[in-house]
Amino acid sequence: MVSLDEVQQDVERQYALLDPPVWPPPRGFMESPRDEEYSRTSEPERWRAVLLRGRAWAAALAGLPGVEHEVLPAGPEPRRGAGRYDRGHSFRSSRPGTSVVRILEIDGGDPVLWSVGVGEDATPARWTPHCGCDACDDGSEVALMEVDRDVRAALGEHPGGSARPWFD
Repeated sequence: MVSLDEVQQDVERQYALLDPPVWPPPRGFMESPRDEEYSRTSEPERWRAVLLRGRAWAAALAGLPGVEHEVLPAGPEPRRGAGRYDRGHSFRSSRPGTSVVRILEIDGGDPVLWSVGVGEDATPARWTPHCGCDACDDGSEVALMEVDRDVRAALGEHPGGSARPWFD
């Protein structure tokens, strides 16, 4: 059986092939954002990095033995009410006691949004980026760490994810 760390390595390999946007944190460590940064999104297109990372996770999970993968058509976004997601993936492990994991994308806005949810209704706990303004931007490395953390949690690495971990 493959480990979660091995899947993460596959995600990183696949992601690197996509030539994703990379950007540094816009401020120094512990430096507060300026007031005008809260009303500005300088480069919304750079947030495609979170979609690309999510797609790398989807490809890696879909390729695992014992995982059933379904591409979801656009549909109502389960948490934001009247909103819709543009693309999604549903994953079900053959391992007993595990929960369904769903990855959703909204790529028609500025910024684009990505999320992972657990369970049949797959209500996302949060969307990444949680905001796209310059004040909330901590650089691409932090954005990718958030995506990875959320997927790993959904797969049962941390409490609040799958009822039973997908991996030992």
